[in-house]
This record gives sequence, C-alpha cells and structure tokens, in this order.
Amino acid sequence: MRRLVMICLLFLPVMGLAQEEDDKGMLTKFLESSLSGAGRSVEVVGLRGAISSEATIEEIRISDDEGLWITLSKIKLNWNRLAVLRGNINVNELSADSIVLARLPKTTPDPEAPTAEATPFSLPELPVSINIQKLSAGRIELGEPVLGQEAVLSLETKLVLLEGDGEAILEATRIEGPSGKFDLDAAFSNATRQLRIDLEAAEVADGIVASLLRLPGTPAIDLRVKGEGPLDDFTADIRLASAGEERLAGQVILSTEASETPETPATRVILADISGDMAPLFAPEYRDFFGSEIALKSLVHLYANGEATLDNLSLTTASMALKGAVSLSSDGLPDKFDVTLKMADPSGKPVLLPVAGARTLLKRADLTAAFDAAKGERWALSGIVEGFDTDTVDLGRAAIAANGLIRRDTPSRVSAALRLDMDGLKLADPALDQAIGSRGQFTGNVLWEEGADIQLSDFELAAGGLLVDGKAAIGGLGNDLMLNGRLRMLAPDITRFSGLAARPLTGELLTIVEGSFAPLTGAFDADITARGRDLTINDPRFDRLARGETVLAFSGKRDFDGLNLRHAALDTDGFDITVKGDLNSNNGNVVLAARLEDTAVVLEGVSGPSTVDGTATLTNGDWSFDVKATAPGETVATIDGGVPASGPMDASIDMTVGRLETFLDALPGQARIQADTRQLETGWKVDLTASGPFETQAAGSGVIDIEGNNSLFDLTGSLPLAIANRQLAPNSVQGLATYDLRLEGAPALENISGTIRTAGARFSLPSLRASLDDINSTIALANGTAGVAVTTAFSGGGTISVDGSVDLSGPFNANLPIRVSDLAYRDGQLLETVVDGMVQVAGPLTGGGTISGDLVLGQTNIRIASAALAGVGDVPEIAHVGEPASARRTRANAGLIKEETTKSNASAPFSLDLRIRTGERISVRGMGLNADFDGGMTIAGTTNNLDTQGQLELIRGRMAFLTKTFDIDEGLIRLEGDLIPWMRVQATSKQTDATVRVILEGRLNDPEIILESEPELPEDEVLSQLLFGRDLSSISGLQAAQLAAALASLSGNGPGRPRLGRNTGLDELALTFDESGTPGLRAGKYINENVYTEVGVDSEGKSSISLNLDVTESLTVKGRVDSDSDSGIGLFFQKDY
Repeated sequence: MRRLVMICLLFLPVMGLAQEEDDKGMLTKFLESSLSGAGRSVEVVGLRGAISSEATIEEIRISDDEGLWITLSKIKLNWNRLAVLRGNINVNELSADSIVLARLPKTTPDPEAPTAEATPFSLPELPVSINIQKLSAGRIELGEPVLGQEAVLSLETKLVLLEGDGEAILEATRIEGPSGKFDLDAAFSNATRQLRIDLEAAEVADGIVASLLRLPGTPAIDLRVKGEGPLDDFTADIRLASAGEERLAGQVILSTEASETPETPATRVILADISGDMAPLFAPEYRDFFGSEIALKSLVHLYANGEATLDNLSLTTASMALKGAVSLSSDGLPDKFDVTLKMADPSGKPVLLPVAGARTLLKRADLTAAFDAAKGERWALSGIVEGFDTDTVDLGRAAIAANGLIRRDTPSRVSAALRLDMDGLKLADPALDQAIGSRGQFTGNVLWEEGADIQLSDFELAAGGLLVDGKAAIGGLGNDLMLNGRLRMLAPDITRFSGLAARPLTGELLTIVEGSFAPLTGAFDADITARGRDLTINDPRFDRLARGETVLAFSGKRDFDGLNLRHAALDTDGFDITVKGDLNSNNGNVVLAARLEDTAVVLEGVSGPSTVDGTATLTNGDWSFDVKATAPGETVATIDGGVPASGPMDASIDMTVGRLETFLDALPGQARIQADTRQLETGWKVDLTASGPFETQAAGSGVIDIEGNNSLFDLTGSLPLAIANRQLAPNSVQGLATYDLRLEGAPALENISGTIRTAGARFSLPSLRASLDDINSTIALANGTAGVAVTTAFSGGGTISVDGSVDLSGPFNANLPIRVSDLAYRDGQLLETVVDGMVQVAGPLTGGGTISGDLVLGQTNIRIASAALAGVGDVPEIAHVGEPASARRTRANAGLIKEETTKSNASAPFSLDLRIRTGERISVRGMGLNADFDGGMTIAGTTNNLDTQGQLELIRGRMAFLTKTFDIDEGLIRLEGDLIPWMRVQATSKQTDATVRVILEGRLNDPEIILESEPELPEDEVLSQLLFGRDLSSISGLQAAQLAAALASLSGNGPGRPRLGRNTGLDELALTFDESGTPGLRAGKYINENVYTEVGVDSEGKSSISLNLDVTESLTVKGRVDSDSDSGIGLFFQKDY
C-alpha cells in the first residue's frame, strides 16, 4: 500500500506541468514512461482535466515481470494546483472507486546496506509539504495470494507531513466476509517531540489475522496499542485478546535519564513489562511449553557514547526461563554478561518446542554464560542439553563447554576453546546411524583478532571410528570470503559406512584436504589425497585392483584466469590413471593416460595389459580430441573427433582385434570395426562396418536418438552362433545367424523390426548326451512382437518344432506351441524312451505364465541296475591353488565349479499343467527285477512348488533274489519333487516259520533292497531262512558257495554280506563290479602266512581262481586260471617308501 500511495503522489507534480491539449497523447505517454521502471510497467487509461482543480483517470494498471498485479479504477483528484509551484502538495481528495490487488508485486532487494551506527527517530524532512485531507477507496479487492484468503475492504485515510510535523489517520473496514476493522490515529512533532498513537485492530472469528498466523480455531482477535506524550516520557499500553479473553497486556515505557554534565546528552531508557496467557494462540501441542503465562521484562539503557546495557532481562514460560544482563562498550565488545537459559517441563517429561520444521522434543537444557571485564579477561559458557529429539536425530546427552579471553589491547581479540561431548546419539537413518555411532566429541580453538583472519586451530571431531582434525583461517568476510586450512579424515575401518554406500565395504581410508577456497566465487587452490588400504566394495573387479594401497590424488587451482589441473590420479597395485591440463573459457589442453596391468582383473580369461592415452584440446572455443587404446589380443582402437563452439560433435572410431580368440574361443582370427558419427538435432548420424572370422560381417547406417524417438537405423549382417558358447558352457552352438534389422523410434526392443535366420545350426547338450541338429529358424520382428518359427532334429531321433510369438516389451507375453514328434531319448544309464505330444508356453515370460501340454511315452525301458551300481566312490573336494585362468575356464565349462548363489526377489513362478501318458508298456529291468508298468501322471502346481498326481502301476513282473525268483505282488512308480521317479515293488514268500517280503524301494537312480519278515527277525536270519529254511550259523560250506553265487546276481548292496564272511570262515568276501557294471562275488582265504588263494564268480556263471605266493617282503608270485581255460603267471616287485 505504501508503494501505491507513492505512485499516486508522483502524479501530482507531473500533471501540474501538463497542457490541456496533451491529455490524451503526449502527457499519457510521459506519465507511463516516468512511472515505469526496471521490473515495473504502468499503463494509464482515460486521463482528463490534468490542469484543472479536479482531474480524473479512468484506469491505472501496474504490472511486473510476472504480469498484472494491481488495477485502480475511477480515480479522482481534487487539489490545489498552484501550491505545487510553492513546494506544497495540498489534496482535498484523492479517491478511487475500486482497487483490485490480485497479488503482491515481485520485489527487488534494496542495494543500500544499513549503516552501523544507531540514529534517533525523526520524521523525514521532505523538499515539499504533503497535506492530503482525504485518501479513500470505496472497494479494495485483495486476492488470495496477498493475505491467504480473498478479502474486500474499504479505506479512508488522512495524511499530513508538514515542516517536521506529521499526522496519519487510517480507517480500513472489511465489507464482505467476516467483519473486521483496522483504525490508526497517529501523530508526531519533531519540534515538541510529542508522540500520539492509537491503534485498534479487531476481527471476528475466521478473520485475516488469525488465518495468517494460523491460530488454532482462527478465533476473534482484538489488538489495542495506545499512548500519548513526549518521547522522553512516553508510555504505550498494549492489550491483545482472542475469543474475548485477554492474552497479553503490559506497557512499553520510553524515558531519559539526565547525564552528570550538561554537555553530555541524556541516556535513553526503554522499559518493557508485558505478560499474559498466550498458550491458546499456539497449536495445542505447544501449550505445555508456554503454560498459563508468558512474561517479558527488560530494561535497556542507550548511552550517548555508544554504550548499551540490557538489565533485568527475563523471558519466562512454563518450560523456559531466560534471565540475565548484558553490557556492551562503544567498540561493540562486551563489558559484562551473565545469562542463563533453563528449559524443562515441570513434570520431567520431554516437552515439544515451538520451532518451525520437524517436530522437536527436549527433555532438559541448562546453559550459563558469564563474563566481567572488571574481574578479568576470561569468559565461560557451559551447559547440558538432554533429549533433543527430532524426526532425524536424537542427540541423547550433550555437554557443552567453552571459555576464552576478551582483550581490548590494540588490536582487540577474542579467543575460545570449545568442547562438545555427545552420548546416546541416535540417527533415524539406519545407515547414517551405523556410520556415526552413539558417541561423539568435538574440540577446537577459535581466535578473532581485529584486522586479522579468524583462526580455527586444533579442532578435532571423533565419532563412530571416524576421526576428523585440522585447522583453518577465515578471512575477507563479505564478498571476498576466503578459507585457508588443512583437513584430515581417518576411517580405520570403513565397514560401518556400508549402509551409506548400499554395499559391503572393508578397508582403511585416510583423506587429507589442504589449500584455500573462496566459497562465493568458486576459486580454489587445493591438494587432496585419499589413501586406502585393502579396500573392497563387493565388486570382484574393483576388489582385485584395490588390494594393497590405493591412492586418489588431486592438485589444482581455479582463479579468474581458468583452471590449472596440476595432477589428478588414481593409483592401485594393478591400475593407474592420470589427468593433467589447463583450461579457460576459450583455450586449453587436457591429457589422459591409463594402464591396467592385467586385463583378466576386469575381463576373466583375458590376460595382458590394457592402456588408454588421450588428448583433448580447446582452441578458441572449439574442442578436438584424440584417443588411442590397446588391449590383449593385438587390440588397437583409435577415436578422434571434435566439438566446435557452434556446431555438432563428430567422431571417428577404428578398432582392430588381431587375435579375436583371445576374447572368443570359438572365433579365431582378426576382426575390425569402423564407425563415423556426427551429432544432429535429432540424434547421432552413425555409419559403421564390421568384419571378422567365419563370415562375421555387419553394416549399419542411420540416426540413433538415445534420449528421444527419432531413431531410424538399419543394420544387416551375419554372426557365428559360437560367439555365445562361453555363456552357454558346457553346452555349445554352431552355425551362422543372418540378420536384417531396423530401429525406428526410441531405442527399445519393441521398436525393432526385421528378421533373424539360422539354417543348419547345431546345439550340443553334453549333460543330456544329446544335440539338436539341423536347426532352421526364422525370428520375424514387427510391431513389438517376435514371430518365432523353429524346426530341428533331435540327435536320438525325432523332431521338435516351434511356431509362435513373443512380445518384445515387458512382461514379454508369449504364445509358444512346441511340437515333439517321435523324439527318442537315451540318457545312457537309466532311461530309453520315445516321446510324442505338444507343450504350450503362454503368458509373461518374466513370470506368471503357464506351461501346459500332453505328452505320450512310446516304447520305454528303464534299467536300474547300472544306475544303482557304484563302481567308484565320489571324488573328494579339491582345492585348486594358483589355478591358471584357462584351467578354471575349462572346469567352469565342464560344470565342475559350484557358484555361490544368493536369493533375490524372484519373479512369479510358472503355472504347470502337464499330462504324461503311456502309449505302450514301460519295462523296468535290473537288480533282479523284470516288470512291466503302465498308467499316467499329471504335473500341476507351479515351477516353485510341484504338485504331481497319478502313477505308473504294475501289470506283471518277477524278481530274482539270491538264486530264487519271486512273483511281484505289488508295484508302482511315481514322480517326486525333482521329477526323478520313485519306485516301490514287493515280492512275498511264505516259509515254514515266517513270511518274508523282499522290497525294492527308492529313487530309480539309487534304489535299495529291504527285507521284512513276520514275525520280525534279524536281516541275516531272514536271508538264511529265505534260502535254506535254517539259521545262518547252520549252513554248510556248499550252501555258503551257493549263497555266494546268488549274491553275484544281486545288483545292489544287499544285507547279510559282512556277517556272512565271518560265519563262513573266509578272510574276504566282497561284491565286485567290472567296467560294464556287471556284478560279481570275490571270496579269499589265507592258507598260511605266505600263501593266499582267491575265488571269483560273476552273474553270468564265469569263475576264476588265483594263488598268491609271497617269496619275500618285496617279491610276489601270482598265478590265475578261469573257467574258459585262460591262465597266467607273473612276478611282482613292490617297495614301500
């Protein structure tokens, strides 16, 4: 409003100089030009009667950079024109029918800084007198941005400023919405020093003031300030009420005290005594802090020599008491202070502090500061803060201590020794809390000296294993602010910073920063060094490089001449990179050099050094660069190009690999890639060619827009499928893929169209002892979908075909019917089968889809004998020390390396609905079993939780066991969770004294024989009763031989063997297997100490006998003869070391 009145007053002298005939032309333009300025535009419409005693303006519109902010309509001026010539502005009436203030104008800060000296109050001495008897507006519309709610007011004002005397009478009334008024009657005379003030502001509930202050419940507000008298003896009574209740009342008294000598000006005195219950004016949660009374008492003396004292300061609430006194000398330094601050809820519980921002609680604060120059130069501050708790930090208990000296010698100086101890510190961020810990300590010294830099010395911060220390000087306070210092940070173990880095960290880190910094200009001259030892970040590549010492160093200077990068480097035991250069806005040069001692650190299996050397040059604002890189495999790459100051960037790339087999085992030979790129408004223009061994070639041309939708790029060529063998190991693929592709739009799979084809390819599956041969496939990409058509022959016989589609954008919905025809599968040990049927994969491939189908098993043979017979034991775990990369790669390809896997957020499982039926009987042989099964099974559930239903049931069968053959009376085969079939067959034999059951049970690749009897007998007895109807100890030698022959037909580790050897008097009785897995039995006996004889028989009835004669401890004679009349004799010499 002050700005509006001043603009209106500025019209007066301008209009006084006008001519009548210029009302609508030159005068209007002159007014608009004179009143407009930087960030302000004034438009005057309908000026009439500019030189008469009554002038009118139809409308004034004032705008700033953000648009129109105020409109004044129907303005009328009744004034004394001739008084302007005498330097007086006499206005009988200045009014407007309406003023629409949509918002407050955009303001610019006043460039003039306030003076440091205090000045007495007086009215401005203007070169003209102002006498406005009536300044009014019938309707003032205020927009919501002005006061927080729309408001309509009426205004009537009288304003007089004449020869040092002033009077202002203002009456503002709200005429729409909640009623309210603001009345002011104020006057002051420079000559008599007489002041009168009578202010009354009152609003009903939901008024403007209550809303702006966000008072709870937006109550009715009534504020009155009234006082009259000379400034030397003036008293103002203050009363504030809300909702009809008094909230604050008191007095502010201005007076003077005469000096001891007449020539010395009097001392001004300000006394304040105000108190009341203001708690209802604050949010309810703050009422415990304020309580039922807030009281402010203070006595201020302002002396003529510039000294000042604040005596009897007292500000109290229910939870706070600030008391004390302060005395300042004319130089601004204190002569004395004694201040205490106590904060605590009377009940002892934490109290909510009335501060802006996050919710802040405090349990207790007790601070004391004291100094008295009359007693000495030392000052002190001490205190305790407990339970300072916000949403982000709980300080626990903080002990504060500071002391120092205040000296008025020339130069004046103030020193401080600071100490802060924190215990029970807790941060809301778990990662930050882990890093900082629960205890912390800060110590340091500060020295201010008149005319010198502020010195910070010996400062040290220790928290959570982190130690920060150093020193600094702060100079040039103001626009030339400059920091000089040295900072040292030591973290002996960075493990506790793992949470902040969001990855596991280990190692030691020391960082030193030294130099000068100008925060306001950005200038610096600094050296920074960070030294790490045995750093790890849970990245194998970095961790291998960072073994031992890692050094990151920077040395540089930035000033108004530019940047001088003296040295920037990273150095580890296996990698180093260095950057140097000088730069300014137009010219400069930057040089980069990097070397990796062994590329295998970042690219497994590729040994040898890699290097990068480059130069970037800035000439008259134009950049040019030249980079050369080398790598193993006779790899050389060059990149050169430029970035003009006004023009697009361009670059050329040429890369040659002399021995491609260094990177891709299956592609020996030479490869080359060449590309030219140029920056366009729509992206990058790229032309590339590539060639390599085994018909590898590529050609591409077009525009690639990485961040937009303007890509149009064509790529054609061929690529050996063997390039994928390292990722597919131990599987492998052979053949050639040809492609003709186009990218149109944003770089994404769904925007690629074209075809990818293979002909006669082969995919080997050594773990299945099979391969997919003659793979002919076409993948057609269009409209965000890949059409897939594949036919292939299975190595064991039969074919597989796929004809479907997959979406090229997540979740990659698929419709893939897979046809299996006469597929003959043999695993070489357990299973032979022929499969026909259809399997359908549908839905999202990222998880949640469905796998369904119907498979029919043709002629199927299961041989459990060779699967169950273990000729050798498991190979023990072998620790490979110093293993070459090539050897490790071979073991990885063979699947002999167990990789540790971590569970992640797995995608949704696939639903299963697979039906397996038998088209022919399934024959199961081995371990004496000869049986036929048929039936069907269903695999349901999900890939994470299989639900198998159904089983194969026995048709007929017999079991040969220990020279006897039994009819099988029950049998079944069903699938378990890992899809390896589980079997149970049972044969029953009724003897004279017992009923014996022979059971073969377990997974088909590892079944076991179980003997049961009724009544229950030991297994050895069951075995003897089953064969001979008598106790094991009662069998004859011939029966023992029969038992041995019977055991030879058993394909498994049946019971009874250990005890049988003891009871028959043999020194050895063992079950053996030849290279083909055929079982046999070996029995041996020492005839005397030097002669050992051994008899062997296999399941086919062939037998042999051998005789060993120990001639000496080192010489043995061996002879052998078998049932085929083959014989042999040999001499064996052995020596133990």
